[in-house]
Amino acid sequence: MRPYLAIIKDSFRAAMASRVLYVLLIMITLLLLVLAPLHIEESLDWRLNPNVNVRRPDALVRQIVQENETKPPVARVWSMLSQSLKTRMTEVVESGQDEKETPLGSPPGGLESVFVQAELIEALNEIISDPEFYHADDWQGRVLPAEAEEFVNTGVRNLTEVRAKRLNRLLLAQAFPGLIDSGNSSALTLKYAVWDFPIPISMTHQQFAQMLTKFIPWMSWAWYFEKMVLSIGLLIAIIVTANMIPDMFEPGSLNLLLSKPISRWGLFTSKFFGGCVFIGLCAFYLFFGLWLWMGLAMGVWDRAMLFSIPLYIIVFAIYFSVSAVVGLMWRSPIVSVILTLIFWVFCFSIGTAFVPFDRKMTNSEFNSLLPVNDTVYASDVIHRLKVWDEGENGWAPATDSKMGEELEIQFEANSYMITIKELPDAMPGVLNFLPPVFDSTNSQIYSSNYDLGKSLSSGKKPLLVGKVIDGADPEFVEVGKLPNDAVRLFETANGTVVASSDGAFHRLNQAAVEASLLKFQSPKGKGAKSKPTKPKPTKPKPDKQTPKKSDPQTGESVGELFERIGPAGDRLAIRSAQHVDYCKTRDEFAIYRRGKLQIFKSQDQQYIQHATLDLALGFGVGMTCRLAYQGQTIVLAFGNGKVITIDAQSVTEKNEYQPENRTGIESVCGSASGRYFGVLYRNGNLWMLDTSSEEEMQLADVVGQGEVCTFTFAEEDLWVCDNTDRATHYDLTNNEMVVRHSPTGGRVEWIYRYLLRPFYKICPKPGEFYKVVSHLSSSGDSQTNQSLDRNKTAETKDPWVPLWSGLLFMFAMLSLGCLIFQYRDY
Repeated sequence: MRPYLAIIKDSFRAAMASRVLYVLLIMITLLLLVLAPLHIEESLDWRLNPNVNVRRPDALVRQIVQENETKPPVARVWSMLSQSLKTRMTEVVESGQDEKETPLGSPPGGLESVFVQAELIEALNEIISDPEFYHADDWQGRVLPAEAEEFVNTGVRNLTEVRAKRLNRLLLAQAFPGLIDSGNSSALTLKYAVWDFPIPISMTHQQFAQMLTKFIPWMSWAWYFEKMVLSIGLLIAIIVTANMIPDMFEPGSLNLLLSKPISRWGLFTSKFFGGCVFIGLCAFYLFFGLWLWMGLAMGVWDRAMLFSIPLYIIVFAIYFSVSAVVGLMWRSPIVSVILTLIFWVFCFSIGTAFVPFDRKMTNSEFNSLLPVNDTVYASDVIHRLKVWDEGENGWAPATDSKMGEELEIQFEANSYMITIKELPDAMPGVLNFLPPVFDSTNSQIYSSNYDLGKSLSSGKKPLLVGKVIDGADPEFVEVGKLPNDAVRLFETANGTVVASSDGAFHRLNQAAVEASLLKFQSPKGKGAKSKPTKPKPTKPKPDKQTPKKSDPQTGESVGELFERIGPAGDRLAIRSAQHVDYCKTRDEFAIYRRGKLQIFKSQDQQYIQHATLDLALGFGVGMTCRLAYQGQTIVLAFGNGKVITIDAQSVTEKNEYQPENRTGIESVCGSASGRYFGVLYRNGNLWMLDTSSEEEMQLADVVGQGEVCTFTFAEEDLWVCDNTDRATHYDLTNNEMVVRHSPTGGRVEWIYRYLLRPFYKICPKPGEFYKVVSHLSSSGDSQTNQSLDRNKTAETKDPWVPLWSGLLFMFAMLSLGCLIFQYRDY
């Protein structure tokens, strides 16, 4: 062992002799010295910032001008303004400039009004700094905030300068409610040595620390690590270590080294680890210094910086292994640097190209499967219903997307840049997905689609109905609109029922559906292929009553498309399709909302509240939840990974499970008998629970674990969709695969699956090591932090991929170098 340690020491001696180590340490020291004076100070929040603390500055100008004679606090502000500003404010208000309509993108009220508003805010900051602003007479009969009341009781003359400013800020917020906010109780000022940055940060130090530790691994730290450290630091490290391997072949050096009792492969690996330890010393100095600076100057002791030390050494070792093998083969430091940089650019290009294609495939994932007889339907994230076409070996559209050609092109382009599932909740037309339902009694499929504009404005989605006839594809037609904010469709013992977001149930009028379908009947024969139908809705003429549909059998007029069937009284709001489920064997609905479970039972074709359960969760009631109800069991799966089963008969909790603790819940579903339940986690793993044995949950024995995007049950059989759109049918009785629908895909799929993804998996991914850091520095797993909602945090399916893929690549390169050095004659 001692000869190998001696070789590593020789690497340090060579670095010391070439002054490289000194240069790197001096550069790191200078960087730390430049950062050291940068720090934050916490004080009271008193300064008004334009467009942050002042809402509607145009309305603020108008209120001061109009109320300066009627309200004492406003009059006090008016009296402290300069005469020129008062004149300009009056002219703006009297001319109506602040209320004029301006072109889109232009400032409201024109430039003069904007200048006056900016000058007013600056004047208000001067008023806040004036200790003579508060007069008790101005605030008689007014209730001040508790914080301001405390300052007043202390005595205005006894307040420090900053506390007096904070009081004046609170008084302004009280004088102009809704236009000036009071801000936080404290603010942070960014300072460099003795110089202050002009705009303070309106938050407490604790909030700042939480924000920094939360976003550094994903945003700031990722940019810093990848752009600054990797791009600059690694480049320097590769250059200064590129000569370590070629220097072994200098005249006399190799013979001297091999004369020692060491093997060739041991000599090569010792030289390699010598370079890594050399760079590791510099990395430790840099990141430990940054960790101390963040702790002492910013008050944030972030362990992500300490985790960066070993990960940075691994990233360097990955590229140094390439440099070492190239140096071994060509014995030239210049060639080593050039080929290593070419490899670096190649890995960067693959990673850059992979991201938009991977986002595109994510946006193309199926999120619902619907087995119907011998075929299967699937829906994607924008409600497009597709059917498996055996002849084309792919998925064919079953309905029209209703987006129009231009919007379709725009959506396809945006699908490479944004992830639809991560869009804000302000777009219910996209996110409030209604899975399709098969009505076995009437052999009809009920679905909806994404109707841009109409769905977003009215909350109503179109109802599409397709008649299933043996040997022919169903022809879908729009028979009307779903109820406002419809959440989910169900096939029940009372017909097809729609649950809406207000917790109400609406039954579909089958006679009205048949009347609509009769108008669009097609003469196509059995087995004929049909194209999606896009009928033009008939609008009623004004001032005339819209005629009701007629029953195709009796000719009598029928009522509305949907009939409200309960429940009456208190009901829970339904925010997601996963918050409600229906059990056909018991003819009951279950709804979960904020720690409360309600069960509604059918009575005289109306659903009434049957039972209520307040769960003792042990964590916040705002935790994300997914619900499934089949047989005698209700399953609740929460965002912290916990799964709770409830006995539907006694409405009591049964068991708790925690198969995953670092990922959230995607969906949960049960078989018709209630024996099997599946829980799909956000990392793509599908877990199964067999309620007949009451054992622990097991990882499902299915192909594609880690890439499962949706699943469902057909009676006691399991359908699983993985790899974006590959659907597989499993027989759970003997745990065998029945059939698999694996589409060939188009050009985009081919490039992604057979070109980008293989290279992406093989190539090291140093630019994604922030995922490992984020995973390691997260606030503990959910077994010790049950309040952490994983569904509300950024999700990485497998954060360890960059690490183990990089280590495997490095091991392969070192093995190749050892083989070359062992058997090549030098």
